[in-house]
This record gives sequence, C-alpha cells and structure tokens, in this order.
Amino acid sequence: MRGKQLQVALKDHLRDLWIIPVLALACSLIAVVALALLKTPEYSSEITVLVVQKYTLTDSYTASKSAEKIATNLAEVIGTSTFLDAVINEAGVDLSDVLSLSEAQKRKSWKQMVETEVVPRTSMLRIVAHDADPRRAEDITNSVATILVENGGDYHGAADTVTLKIVDTALTSDRPVRPNLLMNGLAAAVFGAAAGLVIVLLKPSKRRPKKSTTSGPGQQDSPSDVIDMQVNSITVSSEPAVASYSVLDVTNYHVELSNTDLDALQLSGPQVGYLSAEMSAEVAN
Repeated sequence: MRGKQLQVALKDHLRDLWIIPVLALACSLIAVVALALLKTPEYSSEITVLVVQKYTLTDSYTASKSAEKIATNLAEVIGTSTFLDAVINEAGVDLSDVLSLSEAQKRKSWKQMVETEVVPRTSMLRIVAHDADPRRAEDITNSVATILVENGGDYHGAADTVTLKIVDTALTSDRPVRPNLLMNGLAAAVFGAAAGLVIVLLKPSKRRPKKSTTSGPGQQDSPSDVIDMQVNSITVSSEPAVASYSVLDVTNYHVELSNTDLDALQLSGPQVGYLSAEMSAEVAN
C-alpha cells in the first residue's frame, strides 16, 4: 500500500515538472527586462600599472613581496575622496555630476565608477573605469594612471626605491559591459529553476478519494445496506441473560426477535421481510 502511494506521489511530481522551466524562463525575462529599463548601460576602460621595487639591501623575493604590498595599498588609495579630488583638479576630468552629490553618495559613486584589482602573485595594478560615455571612461583611467606614475610617492612613501610604470595603455570596450544582461539572466534562471523545484517537491500529491460507505445524494440504500448499518449494533435480549449477537452469526439465528426488538431496529415492512428471508436462507445452508 505504501509503495502505491509513493508511485502516485512520484507521478504527480513528474507531471508538475513543467513548473521548473517555466518559472526559470519567467525569472530570466523579468531580470533582463528590468535591468535593461532601469540601469543605464555603461562602457569600461582598463589600464594596467606595474609597481617596481628596486633592489637595495633586500633579496628579489622580499622586493617582489614589497612591491605587491605597495600595489595593494595603492588600490585602496584610488577609491578615496582625496584621490578623486586629485583626478578632478590635476587631470581636469569633468565629474560635475559626482561632485553635486553628498559626501557619502560621492564616495559611493566614485568607488562604483572606478574598480581596482591587483593581479595575484604580481605587483601589477589593474584599473577599470565605468561610465555611460566611453570617452569619459577612458579619460578617467588615463588620469588615475598618470597621477599614480607622477605622484605615486605621495601615496606609498618610497619614491626613491619604488617606480610605477604603465604597462598596458587604456583599452575601452566597444559595447556596454554593465549591466551584464547575459550573466544576470542566467543567475535569475537558476534562481527560478531552484524555486520551481522547491514548489514541485512541496506541492501535495493528488490522492484518490476513498469510496464512501454511504449513498450519494439522490440514491437509495439497498435493504442489505440498511440492515448492515442498523442491525449490527443492536443488542438482542433473551431470558434470563442479556447477550449481544450479530445477525451474521448463524449459530445464534435460533434467537427469536420480538415485535419490540423489531421496533427497536426501526425497519420498514419490506426490510423486515428481507431480514427474515436472509436469515432463513443462511440457516438452511
């Protein structure tokens, strides 16, 4: 019985598997359309600066680790408001839309506009600027790199032993890179598929309704049904002792039901006759 219930539940889940691709497609479309309408497309411009640590009294390994540490510090310095002011004042990049914001919003906007990354196990600093205007994005990256090369000693404090060089000039994208509609659409599809799977697993299985022991509306019970429902619970009394008998027990059919007992059964005339005939037939057998 339990195996049949598991089979029924499994069939119900298999029939509901269509929910998973439909929900994944719906979430993907909603995410792509929402990002395309709400987010402004932005271009990117990337430039790479190399930090070189001169050999003095240290070995090459220590010098390379020191250069990597300086590159990490410079990556954090670029995101500060002081460096933003240097880009605006010294490089002359028009960032009036950023300056019009509050101090907190200005710092947040600048960090979102310029991203930095140190290439693992090297002292190369990658700088990426994003903007709706590809030319301004390129101007920002060139300005940041120029300030680092010319005034880097003001930020790392080792101008005599550390040199910064631009090893990759600015490379600007031909198409918008933010928001990434493809990646966001795939992420939304995965989320929708996972949500659909949870819905399918938690959805209760459809069970077959149990057969009712009573007749439906508009149907009449057969005499045997009435007898089974009304007689089986009756206590038949005989002198001098009182005992409970079942009308289906052939050995006790010798007990005669009095008129009072028949009245207790609350049976109609045809039903009493049917009961008597059925009991007689069982005794004859």
